[in-house]
Amino acid sequence: YSGVRHLSYGRVETTRRIHDHLLRRGTSTWFFGMGPGTYTKSSFGQRDTNFISAQLSDVGVSYGIMSLNFLALQVGYVGVLTWMGFFVYSIVVLRRLALRETDPYWKAYLSGMVSLSFVAILISLTYNNVFMESDLVAMIYMMLLAFALRRGRRSEARRREPPAAMAR
Repeated sequence: YSGVRHLSYGRVETTRRIHDHLLRRGTSTWFFGMGPGTYTKSSFGQRDTNFISAQLSDVGVSYGIMSLNFLALQVGYVGVLTWMGFFVYSIVVLRRLALRETDPYWKAYLSGMVSLSFVAILISLTYNNVFMESDLVAMIYMMLLAFALRRGRRSEARRREPPAAMAR
């Protein structure tokens, strides 16, 4: 797409162009991408935002980068499946914990985390790459997930204690 006159300005067209670009570069590039950090801004000044915009315009992309596309370019569709698999696995674990929880506060918290994980997948696949670009959003999600998993671990340990130990 070097020298493309018309850049994509939509999410669907951008996804199609990135998919085609990776396929043209070879099957291994489609599976594993062009390398982590290829399309990210560097703090060393050699790769600024204008350089990245120029690289993306060579692919034929101007707008519509979301996590699906962002990851596909860098780590391929194997990386996309791994990233999305993390959220799907989180949903499964959190849902299981929510169904076993007896405390209404924690049941609501765990159910909210299931919903937040689903929204993270939805946003990543269809809207933007906030979970990739924003350290704050990713950190908050991981921190909330850690609270939920810690509560689940404590609840499991309490259920496994013998009844005599709980009477103390």
